[in-house]
Amino acid sequence: MLGKKSTKKKKILAILSEVNTSPQLLAILLEAKKSGFFVKALVFCHEENSLADKLTEHGIVTQKIMPREKHSSGVLFFKVCMTMIWSRPSILFSSGMYANVVGLTISYLLRINRRIFIRHHSNYHSRSANYFGMFIDRLCNFLATDIVAVSKIVKEILTKTERVPLTKVRLIHNGIDLSMFNLEKKTLPIVSDSARIHDFKIGLVSRMTSLKGIEYAAWAFVRIHKLYPFTTFTVVGKFADSYNNVKKILEEIPASSYQLIESVPSIPKFLSELDVFIHVPVGREDESFGLVYVEALAMNLRCVFTISGVLNELPDLERYIDVVGYESSEEIYSLLHDFLSKEVERKPMVPDSWLHQFELNKMAKSYGLLFAGQENFNG
Repeated sequence: MLGKKSTKKKKILAILSEVNTSPQLLAILLEAKKSGFFVKALVFCHEENSLADKLTEHGIVTQKIMPREKHSSGVLFFKVCMTMIWSRPSILFSSGMYANVVGLTISYLLRINRRIFIRHHSNYHSRSANYFGMFIDRLCNFLATDIVAVSKIVKEILTKTERVPLTKVRLIHNGIDLSMFNLEKKTLPIVSDSARIHDFKIGLVSRMTSLKGIEYAAWAFVRIHKLYPFTTFTVVGKFADSYNNVKKILEEIPASSYQLIESVPSIPKFLSELDVFIHVPVGREDESFGLVYVEALAMNLRCVFTISGVLNELPDLERYIDVVGYESSEEIYSLLHDFLSKEVERKPMVPDSWLHQFELNKMAKSYGLLFAGQENFNG
């Protein structure tokens, strides 16, 4: 009828890959639905996928698509293309390298007005001289209308190194559910002899790749364990190129004193049981964001960090955390030795105002505004 206001919802097609569980993506898409968009999700995954199941449970139409071999992706492209033609979304939103390439390419060819993707990595491809990966980065940058940088470091790489126009880049920090983390202060035991403590737990959460510096933490722990046999070391993260090196380093000490595992049921629970948390990427740009930085600081753990990712945005950071140099097992060892051998004054907790900028709900609302066409995300 003429003059009647259309109530037809705008559509978002989300294409997601390389993910099994993500509170961040779930929160983003639920916020989009809450904001009045019709949301459909395509998840490139195998049969079991927690994120796809969660999306379905929350009433988002979700389709799992089995990824095929990279050299026979025609069927996958066809399925995505037909879905896009059929649903004709006003916004394409993608996350994950494979999803970005497929989603952005098809949506560009079909002239979907807005094509948004999250840039999760920082300098990974240029650092490793992966020229194909660098080409894919620049292709995605060209095809997108909006690129979400998850930290100022990523924004800097996009605009200064890869020369993406500033008007394309939206800074939206990653978020976590701070309510899941214990903000009460933990009491760190002081040790002068082994009789005063039965265990001392050191932990690290990171994908086991060389850019994360896990080898340096492992060497430091081997030396510490020889002095303090009650110490234990646990690394949680997907096995990758540095796994064998880390395992070989740790084989100098009893197998009962360390664990290398790909996942734990609950990161907050794991962190709450630690006495010291270590995260030591090998350069300031080698962490794109670093959720574990924020999680450990929210837990108020004693932390040993190198400065990378979002830590570049913490003013006066050495007031709140113990900072070591890049690729320095000696400095990691020295700090651990101090913690175990003498009374070390505890540093104050990071300011609430810094932590709460990373609230999951705040992040989701920023994406909701982005989908709605707001432009003020270049903080």
